[in-house]
Amino acid sequence: MIDWLTGTLIATTVLMALVLIVRAPVARMFGARIAYALWLIPAARLFMPSLTRTIEVPGREAAPSALSPETLAVIAAAQAEPASFDWTALALTVWIGGAAMLFLWRMASYIQQREDI
Repeated sequence: MIDWLTGTLIATTVLMALVLIVRAPVARMFGARIAYALWLIPAARLFMPSLTRTIEVPGREAAPSALSPETLAVIAAAQAEPASFDWTALALTVWIGGAAMLFLWRMASYIQQREDI
């Protein structure tokens, strides 16, 4: 979990620095709307999963009964263990959800104020 969070924060920081570097030329070439839309790139990276491992799925020719004894032992061990609940993931999900709701609320307030002006 910490590795994912660290990698995501580093990647987002690099993307933010890149947006800060290219936003002035992009604004001159394409306008302010596109320059502001560049900020969606680091925001999208926050919600993208990092690809840390490869999951191989057997092809269609492999039958379900063709599992090796080692694979069956791993599956049986995984089913025998009681599932533990990851409170860190829950807390992080609640925090990110609250931050997203606050962001949307403030954006709606900003748009309303712009219309009033």
